[in-house]
Amino acid sequence: MKNFIILLTFLIGSCSTTISEEYHKSELEKIENTVKSDNPMDVAEVGLDSCLVTSLELDTTTELQNQLYETEKLLPGYQMQTVHVLSGEGSLGYLILSKGEQFMLCLVDGTEGYRIIGATPIPSLKKDEYFVDLCESSCKGDFLTFGVAKEKSDNAVRTLRAWRVNYEKRVIEQINPTAVDCNSSYFTDYD
Repeated sequence: MKNFIILLTFLIGSCSTTISEEYHKSELEKIENTVKSDNPMDVAEVGLDSCLVTSLELDTTTELQNQLYETEKLLPGYQMQTVHVLSGEGSLGYLILSKGEQFMLCLVDGTEGYRIIGATPIPSLKKDEYFVDLCESSCKGDFLTFGVAKEKSDNAVRTLRAWRVNYEKRVIEQINPTAVDCNSSYFTDYD
């Protein structure tokens, strides 16, 4: 009987250890899957960058792919709306082009000129809306942040949509416009 109690105690102890290990393993997997999630609310709950809305899927099959953009020679049929590209080895930036009513947001590599490495369509500008470069952001990290803004009747500038170039991931990400201030950038004189 004594051996039976010892065996039973051993089985219960090892069983609870296995259950405890499985529980912690499943919780860890949940956290890892949440971090990998594209849902910004999931990511925000884990305490990561709550500014991020989503990474944009960049199309690498458009006619713009691998085109070299030069300011003095625009791509045929396209008009440049705004561009901000750092130069140097491995540098990135963005270029916004329009063709009729269609707007394309391009990720650009500034290593050898301005080579387009991916593009995605974005909503057209409505009346009184404009692109603003170098917007300030309360987001974590050092990103090239830009947006679409509109001047309100009280002369304040409201950011409507915002994006950032993520240098590490080499993508453009849409971010929460409430975390971005394009007002100071709009009124800054860079000359």
